[in-house]
Amino acid sequence: MADHRLTQYIHVNLEKGIPKEHIFQALKRSGYSEREIYKAISSTHTLKVPERSKRDLTLAILIILTALILLVGLTMIIFLFDEPSDTPQITPPKEPEILEETPKVLTKSPSIKIDKPTKSELTNQFMFSATTDKSSNCEFIVVAEQRITRKDMNTQNGLSHNVPFLPAPSTDYDIVISCIDSAGNEGEELIQFSSPPEQVSVSQNPTDTENKENIPTPIEIPNLEKNELTKILDNRPPVDIKLPDESQLSPEQPEQSKRIDILGIGTDAYFEITSDEIVIIWENPAEGQYSLILKEESHKDWNIYYGGHPIGKAPVNFQKYNLDGSEKLIGQLWHYAADRHFLAYLPEFMIDLETKTATPLIEEQEPIEKTIEEPIEKLVETFSITNSGIGAVYEKTSDKIVIKWSNPEEGSYSLSLKLAGDAGWAIYYGRHPREQAPVVFSEKNMIGNETLIGRFTQYAEDLSFVQYFPEFQIALNESIEEPDVPDDKNETKPPPKEIPKEPDPITERWTNPTAPNEYVKFLAGDFTDTDGDGMTDIAELKYDFDPNNAASFPEEPEVILPEQFIIEDSGIGAYFEVGRDSIELKWTNPEDGSYYLSLKKEGDREWDIYYGGHYPESAAVELDKFGLSETDVLKGRFTKYGLDLNFIQYYSEFNIDLSSVDFPDNSEIGKPTNKISYTFSDDFPSEAEKSYRKFLKRVWPILQDRLGPPAESFNVFIKNMGEDTSFFMITNNGRTFLTDTDFIPRLIAHEFVHAWKGQYSITTGDAWQYQPDLSGFEEGMAEGLAFDIIHEYVRSYPNDEATIKLLNWRPYQYWSSRTTYYDSIKNTRWSGAGKFWTDASGQRNRYSIAATTVQMMLLEQPTFTKDFSAAYYSKIREEPEWRTNREDILNMWENIVPEVNDLPLRTYLNSLPVFNGHNLDEGLYVLSTIRPYGTQGNQQFALGYAIRGDICFDNDGMVWWGICDKDLDEIPSWLNTMKTDDNFTYIDTQGSAFTVDVRDAKNNKVLTNDYKTRWDRREDGGPSGFGWVLLPDLAFENFEQGLYKETVTFSEFTEYDSGASESFYFIGLNGFSQDRSNEYVVMIGVDGVAEGTVDFILNGESFTEPIVKGLAIAKSITLPFDTQESFDIKITDKDGVSHTYRRTLLEAGTVRNFFQHQFIIVDTNFNGIEDQFE
Repeated sequence: MADHRLTQYIHVNLEKGIPKEHIFQALKRSGYSEREIYKAISSTHTLKVPERSKRDLTLAILIILTALILLVGLTMIIFLFDEPSDTPQITPPKEPEILEETPKVLTKSPSIKIDKPTKSELTNQFMFSATTDKSSNCEFIVVAEQRITRKDMNTQNGLSHNVPFLPAPSTDYDIVISCIDSAGNEGEELIQFSSPPEQVSVSQNPTDTENKENIPTPIEIPNLEKNELTKILDNRPPVDIKLPDESQLSPEQPEQSKRIDILGIGTDAYFEITSDEIVIIWENPAEGQYSLILKEESHKDWNIYYGGHPIGKAPVNFQKYNLDGSEKLIGQLWHYAADRHFLAYLPEFMIDLETKTATPLIEEQEPIEKTIEEPIEKLVETFSITNSGIGAVYEKTSDKIVIKWSNPEEGSYSLSLKLAGDAGWAIYYGRHPREQAPVVFSEKNMIGNETLIGRFTQYAEDLSFVQYFPEFQIALNESIEEPDVPDDKNETKPPPKEIPKEPDPITERWTNPTAPNEYVKFLAGDFTDTDGDGMTDIAELKYDFDPNNAASFPEEPEVILPEQFIIEDSGIGAYFEVGRDSIELKWTNPEDGSYYLSLKKEGDREWDIYYGGHYPESAAVELDKFGLSETDVLKGRFTKYGLDLNFIQYYSEFNIDLSSVDFPDNSEIGKPTNKISYTFSDDFPSEAEKSYRKFLKRVWPILQDRLGPPAESFNVFIKNMGEDTSFFMITNNGRTFLTDTDFIPRLIAHEFVHAWKGQYSITTGDAWQYQPDLSGFEEGMAEGLAFDIIHEYVRSYPNDEATIKLLNWRPYQYWSSRTTYYDSIKNTRWSGAGKFWTDASGQRNRYSIAATTVQMMLLEQPTFTKDFSAAYYSKIREEPEWRTNREDILNMWENIVPEVNDLPLRTYLNSLPVFNGHNLDEGLYVLSTIRPYGTQGNQQFALGYAIRGDICFDNDGMVWWGICDKDLDEIPSWLNTMKTDDNFTYIDTQGSAFTVDVRDAKNNKVLTNDYKTRWDRREDGGPSGFGWVLLPDLAFENFEQGLYKETVTFSEFTEYDSGASESFYFIGLNGFSQDRSNEYVVMIGVDGVAEGTVDFILNGESFTEPIVKGLAIAKSITLPFDTQESFDIKITDKDGVSHTYRRTLLEAGTVRNFFQHQFIIVDTNFNGIEDQFE
C-alpha cells in the first residue's frame, strides 16, 4: 500500500496545478524511489472520479453526500463519548522540501560523472570510474589519429562503473563516454588524457583542445585476481541480447565450439567459433601482455576491439557487433611491457568467419644481411631554447637533436613539437621519455635544416592541467661540421648531398596580440586592461566604468529588503511580505523541529490553501492561483513537529485581512527604477558562495544591459539544496533560486534571465501560473541570451576564474552543443514544443534549436531582448487582463527583428517546430540523434509515441511516461503495450524493425539496411526505454565526403501513422581531416546542386570552393574562433546558374572542440527558394 503521507502530499500538489512530471522529479530528488512514487500516484488517482458523463457525475455526488453524512454522524459520536484532549486527531503530513510551482528550468547535462583515475601499483594501469544518475547503456570511445574505436559498457543507477586503461607513456588521448539511459536521455562527456612518463592527466572539463595525432594504447583489462574479476563481471548488468523466440529453442545439447589455430603471428593463438560467436584466445608473453585490436575487413577503424577485453581472450558476439557470420575480421596483437611501455606489433592476421580459417597478413621478405660498422664519434653541441619558459635546452648532432629539461618538484612538463608550417603536433604530443625528447632526422623524414615549433605544458602532481608555456622555435639550419672519418681504404668520399631549398613557411594561425593568456588568443577584440583590474578597457567604457582607475569596478547590487508585516497571534513570530497580487508568509523553524502552516479563506471548512506542502520556512499565496480577492480574510494556524516528525502542539489561529494590504498596481511592472538583488542561504558552502558572488558581481552590468530593468523589485534567495541533487531552477515567481551549489556560470546566467521577469514569465496561463505551451519562446530566450552573456563575459574579463572555466568546458557551457549542425535538426518533427520535457532525451535538441535561433536574432538586433522586455511589460501594464499567447509574442518579436537570414521572422519561426506553441501532436515520432563531432560522427535511432491522456497524468504530448488504466483508451490497439510491476502500462517500441535508406546528392542509393531497436528490459520484464540503437555502419566517417539524405522507416507502423517515417540530412566525413588547434571549417551542403561552386565572404575573407557530391568545404586559419556573422552564400551549378542564400555563423564548435559549422541548403529544384519556404 502506498504511504499515506506521500499520497496526501501528491494529492495536495496535484490540486495546486503542479504538473505530475515535476512532482515526480522533485520526489525523486527528495529520496523517494520510483516504485514508492508510482504506488502513491496510483492511490492518488483512484480518489478521482472521472467526469465521463452526467450519470457518472450524479453518482459521484451521491457517494460524496453519503460519505459526508456518515462522517458527520461519526464526528457526533466521537464528540459525545470521547474525552476532550489537546492531542489532534488529524495532523498535517511532513512534506518533502520541493518547489511549489513548476520550475522554469534547464536540467543540467550531461549526467555522467568522471572520477580521476587511480593507479594500480601492481599492474601500472589506471582505473577511472564513470557514474550516471540512471542505469545507462554506454559507449567507451577512444579517438586518435582521425580514428574512432568504440567499446560498449553499461552503468547501473548511481553505481560507479570501473574502466581500466593502460596508456602508453607520454601520450594524449580523447576519450568519450556516450550514454543513453533507460528513458532515452542521452549524455556525453569528453575526457582528455595526457600521459607523461609517470602520469595520466584527466579532466572532466577539457583543458587541451589540440589535435591528438598519436595512436592511443588499446584499453586493457587489468591483471586482477580471479575473485576480483568475478566481482566486477557479476556487478555488470546483462548485455543487450534479444532473447530468441520460443519456437527457436530446442532440448538439444549446446553447440560445441571448434578450435582453429592462428599460425605465423609469433605467439600461440587460436579461436573457437560457434554459430553465434567467436572467441579469440592467446597466450601472453612471460613479461608483459598482449592487447588485441580487431575490426571488420571493410571498416577503416577498429570497430570491434581496441583493447578493452579480458586477459588473454576476446569474445565477439555476432549479434552484439552486427555480424552475420560471413565476414572477414582483421586483427593484431600489440605487446606491452609490465611497466606499460609499448614493445612491438605482432603480424596482422585475418579470420574468415565463413570458411573458419585464419591467415597471417605478412609479406615474405629476403633476409637482410647485417653489416657491422665502426662507431663514429659525433660532435655534440648544446643550445638553450629561447622562450621555452622552463629553461629547456637541446643537444644537436648531425643525425638528431635531443630536447632536454628538468621537471618541477611537483608535477611534470609535457612537450608538443612539430615542423614549422605543419598543422598538428606531428613529432611529439607528449609520449616522450621523462625529461627528454629525441628527434632522429631519418625517422621523421627530416634533413636537419628545418625549423621546429614547440610548446611545453605543465601538469600538477594530482594529474590536472596547470598551464601552457609560450611556443618556441628551434632553427636547425646552423650547420655543425663533422670530424673527418679515418679513410683506411683510401676511398674517395662522395660529394656532399645537395640540400634542397626550404619552402616558404606556411602562415601560422592568426592570434590576437592583446590576448593575456592562451585561452583567448584566437578570439577577436581588444583585451587591453590599462588599470589592471581584470576588466578590459572596452568593457569598462561600455558599462560606465573608468578604464584608468582600478577602483572603478562592478559592485554587488544593494540587497532589496521588502517590508515585513508581523502576523499577530501566529505564536512563532511569523510575518508576511507583499508582492503584486500575492503575499508570502515567512518564519524561522526552531532547532528542535519545524513548523507547518494550515491556511484557508475565512468561512471555509477545509484548509484548502495550505495544509503543509510549502517550503521549509515560507509559503507563497497568490490571489489568482487560490481564487482570492483583495477583500478576503485569511485564517491560518501553525503546527509544530519534532525532529522525529511527531506532533508537538498547535498554535493559536490568526487572521490576515487582505483588504488592509497595499498591493502594488500595474504601473510598477517594468519600471525603470526596479532592481533585483541576491542573497544566499546560511548553509551555502563558503567557496561556492565566493565563486557565485564573484561571477554575479561581474556579470550584473551585462545582465542589466541585455535585459533592461526587471519586471519587479525583489531579492533572489539562492538556496543550497545539497550536493549532487541536480537542482538548478528558479521558482517562487523568481524569488528563489534552488541550486546544488555547483558553479556553472552559463546556468547561473540562464536562471537569472528567468528571474528577471519575476512572475511574468512567457510560459504562464490565465493566473500567471506555469503553462508550458510557449516554452520555445521562454527557454529559447533564457538559453540563447545565457550564451550571449557568457561570450560577452569572456571578452570583458579574459583572465577571470569563470572565463577560464568556461573556455576549459566549452561544449554545453560556452556554446550550445548542437549549434554547429543546427540545419540538420532544426526541422525535425520530434523537436516540437510546448513541453520541452516530453521525454528524457528530447529536451537537448529543443534547447539548442531555440537558443541558436535567439542568438541569430540577437546578431540581427543586439538590443532584441531588452526591447522585447520593454514591449512585454508595457503590454501587461496597459492591458491588465492580457495573458501571453503565441500570436502576440510573435508580433512583438517581429516588430523588433523583422528578418532572419533574409526571411520574414514569422515565416522563419513558423518553419521551426520548437516555436509552434503547442505540445507534440498525438502519434509516432522517429527519434534521432545526429551527432557530428569533427572528423567523425554517429547516429542513433528509436521510435516513440506521443500520447494524449490527462486523467491520471498531464500526459498531453508526452512521449515516455507511465499510463494508468483510465488513460488506456487513448492508446491505439496497434501499439504494443505492457503493464509492469509498478501498476502502470508502457508503450513498448523496443525490438521494432526499421529500414534506413541513404542517398547521395545525385539521388543515387548508397545504402539500404535493415535494423531493429534495442531490446532492453527491466527486472519485471517491462521496457526500460525506447530501445535506442547506435548504428556503427552509419558513422559519418564511413561515407565519402558529401551531403546525404537518409530516410528512416518503421514499415510495420506506416499503414497506421505516417510519422513512422522521416528523412534527415548528414555530411559524410571519410578522409576528412581538420587541425583542431588552428583550422576553422565551414561546410555547405546543397540538396539541389551536386556539382558546382560556392562563393561567400566571412570576416572580410573570400572563399570560393568546389561543390563535390553536394558538399563544399572551406578552411581558414585566419578566421577568429569567435567569428559571428550573417553572410550570403552564392551557389552556382555546373551550367552557370546561380542563386544566393543566407546563413548565420555563431561562435560555437562541436562537442569535441572542433570549430566546424555544417550548413545545409535544401532547394531540390534549384529555383532560389529553399523547399521548406515554398
